[in-house]
Amino acid sequence: MEITALDIVNKAIELGFDKCGIIPVQMMRDYEVRLEERMEHFPQTKDKYESFRSFAHLQNDYSLAKAIVVVSFWYGKYYIPNNLQNYVAKYYLTDGRRNPNSEGYQTSTRFEKYLMDCGFQTATDRDFGITALRWAGMKAGIGIIRKNNFFYTEKGSYQYLEAFLIDQPLQYIPLPSTAPTAPSSTMVRRSAVKHWTTTLMCLALTPITSAGLTYCACCLRTITNIF
Repeated sequence: MEITALDIVNKAIELGFDKCGIIPVQMMRDYEVRLEERMEHFPQTKDKYESFRSFAHLQNDYSLAKAIVVVSFWYGKYYIPNNLQNYVAKYYLTDGRRNPNSEGYQTSTRFEKYLMDCGFQTATDRDFGITALRWAGMKAGIGIIRKNNFFYTEKGSYQYLEAFLIDQPLQYIPLPSTAPTAPSSTMVRRSAVKHWTTTLMCLALTPITSAGLTYCACCLRTITNIF
């Protein structure tokens, strides 16, 4: 039986991921454009960002790569004991990339096994990500990058992202059911307004359309409204 993009998405959700989208590898090409803009505005970052160019040209390093399956794992569901609050970030307390006993690690490996059992050639990097994860997640329609560089879905920013390369040209880009959660502080709102007028720091200028509104994928300002 032929496996469809929707089959993969449904399996990801069944196994425990919060969201899943699939994009052709070519959709990462404009990531290089954003890198070049960032290096132009901040020349001191050039040495660091040059090494990220490969994320926009995945087929140079992975000949199998035809599409990228991007998944998010919501770690906001975990309770952190009060005695650990403000000492260790929740992200690190729940990070399951190297802990085979963790829910996140087991979800990831089960999903990778599913892809291989379906006959896909696949590749991933659990430590640091096989591509620019936030950019790929935005392109795959599972969330947005806000001005603070955090990745947001409808549930907020407590998300682990992971990407798997596969050797079939599949695509599935869901539309968000609601606008991704926005910070509520006045300071953030004012900076978002200023940010929209300058756009120099924007990592995601491509607009997103949802529920009849078009808004910036970074600062979440709509064409007619601010939040």
